[in-house]
This record gives sequence, C-alpha cells and structure tokens, in this order.
Amino acid sequence: MTVLQRTAGLALGVCAFAIIGSSAAADVLFVPSEYPTIQAAIDAAQGGDIIVLDDGLYTGPGNRDIRFHGKAITVRSAFGRQSCIIDAEGTSTEPYRGFIFDSGETTDAVLEGITIRGGATLPGAVADQFNGGGLFFREASATIKNCVINGNSCGCWGAGVYCNFGASPILINCDISNNHANDDGGAVFVWNGGSATLINCNLNDNSAIVTGGAISSFGGGEGTSVINCCLANNEAPFGSAILGWDVTVANSIVWGDTGGELVYQNSATISYSIVEGGYAGVGNIDADPMFVDQANFDYRLLAGSPAIDSADNTAVPGNVDTDLDGNSRFHDDPGTVDTGIPGIQGAVADMGPFEFQGSTPRPGNLTNLIMATGTILEGGQLELVDSDDLVLRTRSGFGNTFIDLHHMEFIVEAETQNSAPSSLDVTIESRIDQPNGLAQVSMFNWSTYEFDLLGSYAIGETESAFTFSDIQASNYVSGNGQMYVSVKHLVFVPVFAFTFESMIDQVEIVVE
Repeated sequence: MTVLQRTAGLALGVCAFAIIGSSAAADVLFVPSEYPTIQAAIDAAQGGDIIVLDDGLYTGPGNRDIRFHGKAITVRSAFGRQSCIIDAEGTSTEPYRGFIFDSGETTDAVLEGITIRGGATLPGAVADQFNGGGLFFREASATIKNCVINGNSCGCWGAGVYCNFGASPILINCDISNNHANDDGGAVFVWNGGSATLINCNLNDNSAIVTGGAISSFGGGEGTSVINCCLANNEAPFGSAILGWDVTVANSIVWGDTGGELVYQNSATISYSIVEGGYAGVGNIDADPMFVDQANFDYRLLAGSPAIDSADNTAVPGNVDTDLDGNSRFHDDPGTVDTGIPGIQGAVADMGPFEFQGSTPRPGNLTNLIMATGTILEGGQLELVDSDDLVLRTRSGFGNTFIDLHHMEFIVEAETQNSAPSSLDVTIESRIDQPNGLAQVSMFNWSTYEFDLLGSYAIGETESAFTFSDIQASNYVSGNGQMYVSVKHLVFVPVFAFTFESMIDQVEIVVE
C-alpha cells in the first residue's frame, strides 16, 4: 500500500497572482504495512490525517503509552475492535498504559474501533503516575468510538479511563469491562475540573477497592453524563455502580452491581432509568430489565423488558441515531405501550445501550384480561363487555369504505413449569355472532420474535373447539416458561361500518 500524498492547490483570482484559497487533502497512513508501530504513524501524521490499523495484536514499544501529541487525527481499525487489539502488557512493576492524552487534544482527536487492554500503573495514591491504566486524560480530550477498554488496572484511580485537570473525553458505543482500580473508579474516574460523556456504553464487571465500581466522579467541572448506558455486575463497597456528586444519568440501566449501595448516598441525578432497589427521579423504575443473558454478559433486552420504549428522547444527543449494535436507536416496539418521552424522532427510545429490534407480544390471560385489540383499521372502536358464561367477550366496530375484512384479536399469556418441554397441544373454544368467519391461531416464536401461524379453521355462531397437536415446543416456550397465543377472528362483510362480537371460552395448552 502507498501513502496518499498531501496536495496543495493555488487559485488565481481576477487580480494577477492573488491567492484566494488553498486546500490540503488528508493522508491515510497504514500500520503495519507502511509504519511499523502506531506511534511511528502518529509521529508522521499531520492534522486531519487518518491512521488505519490492520487486524492484529499490537504490543511492545510504539504500541503502548501512545500519544497523539495534540494532533487532530483519527486512529482507527480497518475491520473492527474484535480483531484489532492493543495490549499494553503493563504490570504494577512494569507499568504501561494504552493511550495518553496530555497535549491539549480536543474531541477532534478520534480513536475508533480498537480494543485496549492490559494497561497498568504503579501502586500508590493520588499522583497521576498511579492513575489511568487504559486511557489517561490530563488537560485534554478525545472522541472514543466503538472501542473495548478491557482488563486494565491502576494503583489508585480510573483503571479504564482517567480524567484530570479539565479533561473532557466523549465515549460513544464503547464496552468498558473487567477493569480494576486499587482505590476508586473501576471503569471511569473523573476529578479536578474534569468531565466525561458516555453514550451507548456498557460498563460491566468492573471493580474498585473503595468507591465507584463503574464510575467515581469528584469532578468540580461540567459534570459526567451517562446516557443510554448499562452499568451491571460492577463491585465496590461505596457506590457499587456510581459515586459522584456531579453525575447525570439518563436512559440507562443500573442493575446487579454488588458490594454497597448501587448509587452512593443519592449522589447522582438520574432520570428515565432502571435502578435496582429504586432511585428518586422522573421516569425511574425498579424492575428486572430482562437481559438476554446477564450471566454471560449479554445485556441486550428480551421481549417484554420494561426498558423498551421507556426512555427520554430529549436526552439523546442529536447526532446519535444508532445503538451499541449499530441498529436504529429509535425503533418502535408495537407490542409495548410507550412510557417514555417522544421527540422529533417519533418512536420512543429504549433504556440502555441496546435498542430492542423485535416486537413484544402483547400479553393477556383468560382470567384477568389485560389486552384485546381490534384491527388496525382507522375509525375502529373497542369495547370490553362482561359476561357470566364466557370468559372473554369483545365487541368491535370498524368503518372503512375500502376494507371489508374485519378482525378481532386476543393475545393470551400462559406459563409452564416444565423445564424441558418437547411438544404442545393448543385447544381453542370460541365463537362469533356471525354465521361465517375464520379463526386464525398463532404462537409467538422466541427465536424470530414474530408470531407463527399454527393454522386456520371455520367459525360461526355455534361454539366450537379446535386443537392443534404436537407443536414443537422449543421455539414457542421461553427460557422462563412463557408462551403467547394469538386468536384472531376474521369476518368478511362488505359494508362501510360493521360491528361483531368475538367470544373465547377457553384456551388450553397441554405441555409435554
């Protein structure tokens, strides 16, 4: 590969030889094909240049304690953070960090798509030489995007990220995990006029001997902002997740942190977030966020999570429109009632770094009806009618001059204690108040997050029962035994406005 050469152009105006403009094209520098180390490429770079790192494990001199030297450049991987790894190989006796920003860098200095691990400092207290194992900031900033900051340690403060003397980095879509501080701030430490902004970040399984398993902020500056992040499985005696009097948290999940109070002595301002044990603030809830697999560090959301469609869109920065997976940050789950604050984006965002991309089945059950919906036709009205002899009886009215297939749908929730079901039999007893109609029965597929049609059968005014037998259970029973059955009644009547009644007497599921 060759380095793209910097060019400069001169333009002549109406007046002879008057220079009216010049331009410089950014260079792209490649490591290791053109420069043997990351530091060598940075030393050769000028403002605006891009340094691209090929896949590989970067170690040794020139690939640790890396400095930008105040340059507004971008250092990024060619193919993503999973395959581009900087290992500082630091220890408490031979300390090395990943990156050091201490030359007045601004957020125009960009680090993107890289794993930084193995940073360590000397044991000790307070002085900078004991702080910041992974990323060190002093009187400087940077934009850190799509990075993993993992397995770093420090003798005192900020094993993952350390910010001092007005430093104000922005971290977006980062995973900061398994870092350990011998004093405060397992993942992030901020003090002395510093600040940090974390957006769509996972801060999990970090630890500190004293305060802030994830975050300690003694800032005194503009404050630390935590937006759409997940702080889980962190540990510290004081503030197992957060300790800091200038921390603002929004749209985030704080769950499963151990050792002490999750948020030490109400020291943070939190809104529209899930906080285990509860926390005062607008929109906050105390409910299991329903992670896909917390034990194996998968903090995506399951269908039905209370974090879905419950965040505050106005807290999401205007330039953020994707989540940690790169999916849309503003995906609407039609099966969840919006409880958050909408914005110009339309759909309400989810709490946490991952936006649920599926559709939650809308739950209900036959003894305590939670949900029964009509068709999506405009002008439809829904009325629930009590009945002594039928468990569910629903009347729906619709009107649309162009649509004459009317439907009413019930979604029923069931649960089994069978830990390893193999097959299901589903029986439906129902009728309508019309002579001819069609019943469609579906079950929610936990693999695809969609309803699968089991089958259809004719239905009328006489109550009838129909059984779907030997249904493969693996896709339709969740890990905690939940099942959802949809029963939809359809009637074809070519009129402008029409009302019919759907009645369900029983939904029986036999689990084997």
